[in-house]
Parts: sequence; structure tokens; C-alpha cells
Amino acid sequence: MKKKHITLTEYLNNISKVINGNFSYSEWVKCEVSNINIVGGHYYIEIIDIDQFGNRTRNQTAIIYKSQINNTIKKFEETTNLKFSKGMKVLFKLKANFTAKYSLSFIVDDIDPNFTLGEMEAKINKIRKEIYNKNYQNLNKNLITPNHFTNVAVISPSKAAGLADFMSESNFLSNNGLCNFDFYAATFEGDKAKDSIVKAFTEVNNKINSGIEYDALVIIRGGGSKMSLHYLNEYQIAGCVCRTKIPVFSGIGHEVDKVLIDEYANFSFDTPSKVIEYISNTIFNNYQRSIDNINRINYQIENIIENSKRRTALNIQSINNRIDTLIINKKNETNIIVENISNNIIQIVNYLRNKAKENLISIENNSLYQLNNKKIETNTLINKILDDVEKSITYKYKDFTGLIKEIKEYSPEKNLKRGYAIIKSENKIVNSVEKLKKLNKITILLEDGEIEIEIKELK
Repeated sequence: MKKKHITLTEYLNNISKVINGNFSYSEWVKCEVSNINIVGGHYYIEIIDIDQFGNRTRNQTAIIYKSQINNTIKKFEETTNLKFSKGMKVLFKLKANFTAKYSLSFIVDDIDPNFTLGEMEAKINKIRKEIYNKNYQNLNKNLITPNHFTNVAVISPSKAAGLADFMSESNFLSNNGLCNFDFYAATFEGDKAKDSIVKAFTEVNNKINSGIEYDALVIIRGGGSKMSLHYLNEYQIAGCVCRTKIPVFSGIGHEVDKVLIDEYANFSFDTPSKVIEYISNTIFNNYQRSIDNINRINYQIENIIENSKRRTALNIQSINNRIDTLIINKKNETNIIVENISNNIIQIVNYLRNKAKENLISIENNSLYQLNNKKIETNTLINKILDDVEKSITYKYKDFTGLIKEIKEYSPEKNLKRGYAIIKSENKIVNSVEKLKKLNKITILLEDGEIEIEIKELK
């Protein structure tokens, strides 16, 4: 028994009449761009719906024909200054179309640029509010910005142009033992950017918790489209920046490109090159201050030595003068005593001679005995004075020896043993980067000798 039937083409044509008849108008539809394929100049765009839990609920292909590119995509990019790309939330003006040959398709007649900009700004404001509610906004900003750098962690895309600019200077610092840099690679664009950057932050924080002492964490990448930078505007990334226990330096994009990382970092720079320039300048300024301090200490040491020499010479001269004066005074006193004694003896002798010559010998012996006692007393006094003078000179010598030892502790040789280095050119100290740039060859003085180096990379 034959059944009434129609062909597949007729069936699809009937469906086409129903759909095209009832959906001949265009309607604004909110969706997210999942993927873009360009075939023959036509854009085939996979659009999806995402629920509140981040799960895909629907997907469909929308078409922008080559003839409509100027009125849709180019107009959108010129208005928003964004490159039309996957991951965008968009408002398409769609019209359903069904044919027997191509089945159901959606045609994009227009794109609302204000919706996409609004969605991006709304997302950023939502993250800002959540950071504020948790009181995270100033955690990293309030950390003390380091005034010297010896060990720095760096998060960056592995092959970014900004990383190459950064490393051209950081390699010079690390190769010369001035600062160490540990690099942690992460993806900065696409759906995996958030998880990749958070993972890099986790690795750095684990190193810090294990005892590695970083002065700062630098996060850098070169410039790019506004949409590519928008991948960095995620709550998890901003939260990592806020909660990191060391100062975070950001150097992302060009001067006009700002992301949430810049808002919450301890220090924000316009480009990766400016980050490494700041670190380098800080290190070299500290080095220059060290050289200036060493020169100032050497100058002070020389002054101390000269002043000590003068004071010592004056003290010795003063002691000698006092000794001479004491000796002269004692001699004078002794002479007077002797003279007095002699006069007394003569008077006694004359007196006794007149009275009794027999007592002469006894009187003379008594007089000689007194004279010897006076001489002994005089010699004892002189010896005591000389002992006091010798002790005073000994104490002064010990003070002077201690001072010389203390001075030697701050000598250039001691500073070289502590790990400092001195840069010279033609026996003159080089104390600035500008002077260094003008030189072709320098001599670096270290503890165990000196080495000559030709300078090329600073030119």
C-alpha cells in the first residue's frame, strides 16, 4: 500500500517557509564568541550561552558575510578600539535563515559595541567590589618598596617581546653578580591565562614559604590588543597580587594599557623595560653611594691619622717638655738644698771647730750622711717621674695602635674582601653610569686581583 509522501527537498522547503516567514525580522541576542573561522572572506562565528556556573548551555554558528564586514566587524573595532576575537561577550543583531541546501543558519546584521565595552567594564567593577569587600585593595600597596635588589622573581609569557627587552638588562645584572632573577613562565592570553598565572603565583609563594628571600615579584608582558589584555582582569589574578607577601611590580602593555594588576600592585610601570630600568638604576645608585661612602671613609681615615699624628707629636713634645722642666726644677732644688747644706755644714764646722776640734770628725760624718740621704731621695723622685712618663707614653701608644687597627678595618682592601668591587679607568675610579657609557675599556678591582673588560653593550 503506497503512502503519501514528499521529497526531502520539499520537506526542507516547507520548513524554510515556516521559519523564514515567522523569523524574517532581526533581533538583538546576547552571547559569547567561542571560536572564529574565516572562509573565503566570510566569518563563521561559534556563539555560546554560559550559565551562572560557567557551563556552556547552547552553541550555534552565526555568519557575517564578506559584504557586511565593514558594517559589522570593522565598525565594531573602530568604535571599541578592540580586536574582534574569541572570548568576547557581544550583542549580535541576528536573523534566522533556513534553506534546503544549508539548513538553519544565523546571519549577523549588526554588532553593538557599547554592550561589549559595558560587559568588560562591569566585570572589572565587580572584581573591584569583591576585592574591596575583602579589604584586599591595599595589602600589597602598603608593603615597603625595596630600596635594594639582590633576588627577584619574574612572571611572564615565555616568548614575549617584553620579556626579551627585560632580559637584555637583567642578564647583565645577573652575569655581573649584582642581582639574581628567577623566571616563571605563564600564559597571558586565552582561556588558560587565569589558571596559568595563578599557578605561577603559587609557585613563587611556595618558594617564599620555603625560605627563598625575594626582594620583589615582577609580572610583565608586552603590549597587545585591549581584548588580549582583558584576559588579565580576573578576580583570582588580582587576589594573588594583593595577597603576595612581597612587593609586586607590574610592567604590562604600553603606557595607555592598564589592567587590574596595575591597580593593586605595589609599584606599576608602563612597560617591562621601565621595570628593569628602575631595578637597574636602584642597584647602580646604591653602588655609587657605596663608592662615595668608601671615599668619604677613606678621607675621614686619612684625616684621623693626620690628626692623630699631630696630637701624638704634640703630646710627646709636651711630655718631653714637662720631663725637661721637672728635671731642671729638681736639679735646681737639689742644688739649693746642697748649697744650703754646705753652708750649714761650714757654719757648724766653724762653730764646732771653735768649740771642740775633737768633735770635728763626728760632725763631718753626720753631714755626709745627711747629704747622701738627700741625694737618694732626689734620685728616687726622678725615677718616679720617669716611670710616670713611661706609663703615660705606653697608654698613649696603645690608644694609637687601637685607632690604627680600627682605621685599617675600613680600608679599601678590607671592603674588597667583603665582596665589593672598584671600577677604574686609567687609574681613576668610575662612579657613574654616564661615565661608564663613554668608556671602551675598564678595570675591575676585586679581592684577588684586577681584570680589564671591554664595554660594548652600553653603547
